[in-house]
Amino acid sequence: GNFYLYKSIELDSTYAINLVRRAFINFYFQISYESALRDINQAMRHRQRLTEQNDILTRYLYYSILGESDKAITLGEMQHELQPKDIQLLRQLESSYEFNFMIDKSEKAAQQLTELVPNIPDYLNILANCCLLNGELNQGLEILEKLLKRDPENVKALLLMGEIYLHKNDLEAAKKSYQKAILLQPENEKN
Repeated sequence: GNFYLYKSIELDSTYAINLVRRAFINFYFQISYESALRDINQAMRHRQRLTEQNDILTRYLYYSILGESDKAITLGEMQHELQPKDIQLLRQLESSYEFNFMIDKSEKAAQQLTELVPNIPDYLNILANCCLLNGELNQGLEILEKLLKRDPENVKALLLMGEIYLHKNDLEAAKKSYQKAILLQPENEKN
């Protein structure tokens, strides 16, 4: 996919959405800050071609790349007030809160995600992780136990459960969680 992404930008340097995608990849995967900055600046010049949603995400990424997280978060919060049921926007906002160690706000956003779209394993894992970071270990375990009842092979949940048990100093329970995860994904045992 990256080949076509790069090729499309090579053919049309004003292809804003692909410039945003490439800036995102370069920035969030820490490949090249300079390339991310170049691409997001180019995308900002041509963002009038984007849908409203993509324009918002472009500005959001622009502020994040510039290191102005407070502006990115403020923009995300303003947009969330206007579109409180927009899952993609709320997910981006939650991610920014977590990235900036705003754990209380991250947990609130994760709770909103699980209310808007219940039973999505990734959102429940995010909420349980917020509980871990806030020291609400029993609540995090409760969320993960419910998730694992529905999806007993959810390796992310098992790993997170192991981590919570480690924080509770219950080494035997942590070991059991990790062993189940290894049983389900033996190829990732080293991780």
